[in-house]
Amino acid sequence: MGILTLKKGKIIFQRRDELTVVEAYGKDCIRCRSTKNSRLLEENWTLLAPKEESEGVVDGDGQCATLTNGMVSVKVEAGNPWYGGVLTWYRDKKQILHTKFEGDYTGRNVHTEGDHYQIKVIFDANPGEHFYGLGQEQEDIFDRKGSTCNLQHYNTKSAVPVLYSSLGYGFFWNNPAPGRCETTKNHTMWVADSAYQADYLVYAGRTPAEVLKKYCDLTGYAPSFPEWAAGFWQSKLRYESQDEVLETAREYKKRGIPLAAIVIDYFHWTEQGEWKFDPKYWPDPEAMCRELKEMGIQPVVSIWPTINPASENYRAMDDENLLVRTENGQYGTFDFYGQQTFIDPTNPKTGSFVWDKVKQNYYDKGIHNFWLDEAEPEVHPQQYSNLKLYAGNGAQTAMLYPYYYSKMFYEGLKKEGEEEIILLTRAAYPGSQKFGSLVWNGDIASTFEALRISVKTGLSMAMCGIPWWNSDIGGFHSGDIRSE
Repeated sequence: MGILTLKKGKIIFQRRDELTVVEAYGKDCIRCRSTKNSRLLEENWTLLAPKEESEGVVDGDGQCATLTNGMVSVKVEAGNPWYGGVLTWYRDKKQILHTKFEGDYTGRNVHTEGDHYQIKVIFDANPGEHFYGLGQEQEDIFDRKGSTCNLQHYNTKSAVPVLYSSLGYGFFWNNPAPGRCETTKNHTMWVADSAYQADYLVYAGRTPAEVLKKYCDLTGYAPSFPEWAAGFWQSKLRYESQDEVLETAREYKKRGIPLAAIVIDYFHWTEQGEWKFDPKYWPDPEAMCRELKEMGIQPVVSIWPTINPASENYRAMDDENLLVRTENGQYGTFDFYGQQTFIDPTNPKTGSFVWDKVKQNYYDKGIHNFWLDEAEPEVHPQQYSNLKLYAGNGAQTAMLYPYYYSKMFYEGLKKEGEEEIILLTRAAYPGSQKFGSLVWNGDIASTFEALRISVKTGLSMAMCGIPWWNSDIGGFHSGDIRSE
């Protein structure tokens, strides 16, 4: 049958194999956590503490109770042994979400390992509802209604599990496990492939701007955009030497073409996992940076989080568990000019280790802006359960990687006194915006179709609270001059 317990600003529902708690979380927002385990984890992931005190009011009894917090309310019904724990959500007393009957709770949670399960949260579909968000992927879709989305990152795709509904509410799926979101005609379903508990927040506002403000209260705001960064950034694949960079910059200056930044792409380094210029081709980075800045041009360097045993840093980082490890088999997770693994930015010690190298080899020589490539990270094959991070097994935590990758550099730059921080980044997760992440949509095709899709991709990212976004002007792959 199930038991309802009513507390201040909170309703607890419990029965065999289910513990669900709904509680007020800031203004006009309610958080729901549910698990098959006997207790909830107090793990917020990237979710921030509420900015404002909640005004949650609970009314009801042991069979049916309602929690109201400003514009948002949720009714919890104990129900019968088969159909218990039904949640109905409201915005200004108008129904917006309702638990869809799928047999019982255990049918929606399949055991994976230990205390982790494949978790599904399913709601009935609302006729005429439209959804926007879910990050970026290369699909010609802005309205997500009638589609599905795999919640995983890869080159050209950032899964940001956030939706804005045309009914005036927002939904934040607070689970960094890879999974799936279906916003189809017969239901709305969120899936975490392996998680300890379901965790999501429903929030509302009078306007779309108010709803997005609530979301940014939950995950953070982007800092002020640096004025210089609004200019033209020039790059190519790739500048192979200091002389090439300076020759190009001087030509722009000679022709009177304003240039805000010039980007030094990958393999300017000695080895993957050695964050420094190869002195054979870059003999005097300080002089290079000085001349560029005298011309009003900011130098930007590409940083990759890849590393292999040939790196001078590999043994020390491996011994201290500062690298993404594998649960089974050898270290390699990405075959790119040799087997690579990745640094583990979810480990707090990794940040200080890598930043010390970056400061010594780049920052102190005049490089104060960074391009964080491979930020997903790009693993092949995409067997997340074989990845072991400080934050946990990849099956439960893999989507956190770009968040901590940006955080690591943001905190390093702040430590040096930098105020205007911008990080060109190839992937994002809720909260990445507060670290100055300027997300770009990766190695897209050089076609007009990809260009058209990019417009919708950028708008979708904006609906996820990530306002800094861009795309390669001419795309990257193929160079199809016959595309229409």
